[in-house]
Amino acid sequence: MIFLSDCPIFFAVAIDLFFQSGCQTKMRWHSTPESIQQGKPSILAILETLTAIVVSLLIAYHINSVRYIAVGACIAPLLLLRTEKSSQLALYWSEKFFKLLFSTYFDIFNVKDTMSSKGIKKRIFILISLILHLILIISIFFIKIFTTTIIVIRYPLNTLNYFSFNWRQIVLCTDFYTIPELIPGLEIIDKERKSFFIYRFSILSEVVNIVVNDYRRKSSLRPVYAKILNIFTILFFLFPCYIYRWSLKSTSLIWSPLVWILREPPSGNLSFRLDQITKAAIYRASRYYSFFVIIIFSIKMYIWVAWQQIAETWQKIPGINTLNAYLVPQEIPLWHLCAVANALGAWLIYFMADWFLQKYRHEQLVPENLIEKVIHIHTTIARPLSFYTIACSLYITVNLGLRMKWPPLGAKLFPWQ
Repeated sequence: MIFLSDCPIFFAVAIDLFFQSGCQTKMRWHSTPESIQQGKPSILAILETLTAIVVSLLIAYHINSVRYIAVGACIAPLLLLRTEKSSQLALYWSEKFFKLLFSTYFDIFNVKDTMSSKGIKKRIFILISLILHLILIISIFFIKIFTTTIIVIRYPLNTLNYFSFNWRQIVLCTDFYTIPELIPGLEIIDKERKSFFIYRFSILSEVVNIVVNDYRRKSSLRPVYAKILNIFTILFFLFPCYIYRWSLKSTSLIWSPLVWILREPPSGNLSFRLDQITKAAIYRASRYYSFFVIIIFSIKMYIWVAWQQIAETWQKIPGINTLNAYLVPQEIPLWHLCAVANALGAWLIYFMADWFLQKYRHEQLVPENLIEKVIHIHTTIARPLSFYTIACSLYITVNLGLRMKWPPLGAKLFPWQ
């Protein structure tokens, strides 16, 4: 049910943000590191997400499996659980490992003498350098997993607060104008830290130009070997990073309920808090999403009521077995009810905020304490309902895509009941 409402939400957000005026969050054509940090959506990012969703659905239809979506959804938490602390820790330990690995290696080889020499020693040096670079970058992947796990264990609540924010950054704010980072924060480190600076993907074009100019001038090729090594390393991992980003965008189908998990507006001025709920772009996005969820749920309820009359025709639809796992036409799954409860809650909190905001502006008395409690309760309830909805759709997708032969979820709270 959630899957069918994803594409309309991105179209709605794009149209709304493109035509809005006088709002704090304006639509950009493409992303920049600054716009991503500020949470500003871009047209290109939303188009990329739509393309990724369509491609993933076409692949699923062509191979008659949701395996591609299942794999992408399973690796998504590696990025969604990222926090400032985990990024800093990953960068720290990766740089430590880099220095340990290459300082030992350079102690064995005299780099200047080796690169100026000819023969087998130079070739061995280049080959070992290539292997060490590959070992380092593969190790970085495991370092990121380790540091993310450590931070999740130590600061679980803080990590969950970043979950929806990271998802919105990738899905709505990040496009191919923003180069991926081997380690979060690597692109903005100080250039004086030369040891790790060479792994910034943004210097790829600069390195290519240097190599080309070296060959054109037919100058000494001694520095070329190191540059070619860096080019190979960056190219070998740059494209997988883009593919990983696209796989995460395609899993918007699974993680889309994160749009309901919003931080409470800043405390203090109640008028400002209510204004944020009624006008802020992310709140509008959650309401658009909620609108389509309510429509899809209404269609599902019609199918449930009229099942006896349409069952025979329904079963003739191509690929209906996969759709039935999510829609469950003969029952009303609890995770469907959680989704529609969040959808209704998003609109109810909007109507409440708009109603009291008008009273506030006309200097009428409003129950401020009650309003703040309602906002807090809504935010608190939306989180478990959203995560339960995600967990159920993820369970179904993994069960179908990876053929795990787990018990079907159906209308049960948990599949093992």
